[in-house]
Amino acid sequence: MPVAIGMGLIILLVGLTMLLRSQDSQVSAIAQKDTAKSLNAAETGVNEIRALINQHRAIANYPACTTDLNTPPTRNADGTCSDSGSSIESWALPNNIPNILSACDVDRRGEIINLANREWTNVDDDDLSQGEYRLLNYDGSGVAIVQGRVNEGQPSKSVSELKVSFPVSPAPIANLWVATDANTSQVDPEVLVVGPCSSASPIQSSTFTIPAIPAISDPLKLNDLTAALPDEALPRPADIQDNGVYKYQVDTFDSKLTVKAGEKIELRVEGDITLEDTSDNITCIKPDNSFTNCSPLDVKIYGEGTSGTKTITIGEEIRICNVFIHAPDYTVQAGALGSPTVCEPGQRITGIFWVKKWGSSSSSPTLNARPSRPSWNDFLSDYPLQLGPINAWETQERSTS
Repeated sequence: MPVAIGMGLIILLVGLTMLLRSQDSQVSAIAQKDTAKSLNAAETGVNEIRALINQHRAIANYPACTTDLNTPPTRNADGTCSDSGSSIESWALPNNIPNILSACDVDRRGEIINLANREWTNVDDDDLSQGEYRLLNYDGSGVAIVQGRVNEGQPSKSVSELKVSFPVSPAPIANLWVATDANTSQVDPEVLVVGPCSSASPIQSSTFTIPAIPAISDPLKLNDLTAALPDEALPRPADIQDNGVYKYQVDTFDSKLTVKAGEKIELRVEGDITLEDTSDNITCIKPDNSFTNCSPLDVKIYGEGTSGTKTITIGEEIRICNVFIHAPDYTVQAGALGSPTVCEPGQRITGIFWVKKWGSSSSSPTLNARPSRPSWNDFLSDYPLQLGPINAWETQERSTS
């Protein structure tokens, strides 16, 4: 009898031990499952926040809350952002960010404010068990900290925190930027064509409008070519320059333009631009008088005319290599046919055109892809952005409850 009782006690102890171990394993499994779910919620938050930035790319260069950048951070006691005033640019004050509505027919400013104030967002409104996410911090340079949580208010609550980074850079420069529309039948597929929100593929729609022509900083340094463009190459020995750039004013542009290689010139035109005759090429010339392609942005032509219907006519014999033509109120049209000279084999026009319209409904000039792209900083400081893929992704210890 004592042996039987002893054996029974041993079996009971073994059973209790196995039961406790089973419970520990079950608790551990549940905890791991909840941790995985909170991590999934944080990952969903990263993807959703990046999608929002893609729709409002202007915010990518601004912090979610400027007080997060203080040492130490100085948010309100409830965790909301304390940014205020008309001069502070942050997600908490999206109306202060230039070009905040940079996507066509998209306005998610309310969500941007919620993210700046660390509001929790459901992963799935129809299934609350999927948890929530919130933006903890975004520093304005592509680094974001996102939290995900599940089972809020329960003993099994789990919170995960992710830190991710991705490059934020200027978007590619449009070879062709139109204010209304473009006939792209003669435009290389590799050419980036940007137009207004009403545009359809292959024209990329955008709310960004063509910027105004830069103002003349010093009219006294503007060389007058009102009578006609000279036969000789620009700049001429007596021409004056403004910060290394030779600037000229002309009523109409209807003849050849030759520029000394390596010199920077700006030609401001009040009337139409007609490049149609055999000799009307825009070219650069070396000291030995041999022709070469102009370097990108060495030659800028500004169409300043605004009254009536202003046109840029480009004949099929004309070559325009690496020239920037900025004429917001001009329509580009095809001119007379002919046998063209080329910039490079298979390329006749590699310039950048920011104009009102490109081509008519029946025809348009040829536009070839550029071999290289200049920097947006060569044009303007307020430019469209693009996000690169995530290049760093790490979980970290929860920094804020």
